[in-house]
Amino acid sequence: MHRIFVLRAYGDFTILLQSLLRSNKKSQYKLVASSHLQPLFISLQQFVNFDAIQIKFVDFGIDKTLLRFFTNKFFFSTYCFDEIQSIKTYLKVNPNKEGQDYIEQDKRITWFNFFVGKKFKHIIEDQKVYNTYDQFFENSTYEHLEILENNTINKNKKLLIFPDSRLPAKNIPSDVLDKIIQDQTNKGHIVQVAYFKTQTNKHSVSYNNFDELLKMIQDADFIIGADSLPIHLANLLNKPHFILYPKGFNQLFITPFALANQSFGTFEEYKIVL
Repeated sequence: MHRIFVLRAYGDFTILLQSLLRSNKKSQYKLVASSHLQPLFISLQQFVNFDAIQIKFVDFGIDKTLLRFFTNKFFFSTYCFDEIQSIKTYLKVNPNKEGQDYIEQDKRITWFNFFVGKKFKHIIEDQKVYNTYDQFFENSTYEHLEILENNTINKNKKLLIFPDSRLPAKNIPSDVLDKIIQDQTNKGHIVQVAYFKTQTNKHSVSYNNFDELLKMIQDADFIIGADSLPIHLANLLNKPHFILYPKGFNQLFITPFALANQSFGTFEEYKIVL
């Protein structure tokens, strides 16, 4: 059996789960996932049936949302090499004699293989992530995706905005956020802005854990957000959404829904039609 070591952030994990769920070859793969991803998986089980997925959570010491080895900021931390050593120890105790071991992306893979003493293959390069996973798992295309028509969302619908991202450069600027709130409120929609553990004004709400985050997404009619975990959860839960990007920023993580509906734009140029 092939193994995929899942060592990156929550959004990456969500995309991988979606593609694997769609695959007819899911029985050929086992996920060896960092334990920092387990709380999200447990919360998602309230909404998604993962019985067909084989997954094992392992504590590799990852506490910075992804393996430090994949980052520039924490690459030279002593904890970085502690995490690598934990993976190396796991491989020694749990060799894969029946298939290939993969990691999610190719960043520093040559050095990664050297330090862990194992020849991993990678799945993602500098490509659109959803498409690449679907190609890897030999999935069908997303031709079944619903294309929303203008005015599908009528007045008095609940719009939920997630302006923040793991990367500050992708956060929706306050002036853009204020304009979206004003425009959509003027159209008769109920607009709330969701923050992690923070409420800033009368339009804002907060969530403290994955259970609360997922319930917010489920209860909303439409999600607007930066390129971040909530957008990928919205795609997983089949919730209509719109993605906002910084101008010139790559759109490698754009969702199938957003592509099918042209439901994305930049901070400087966007058109949210509801």
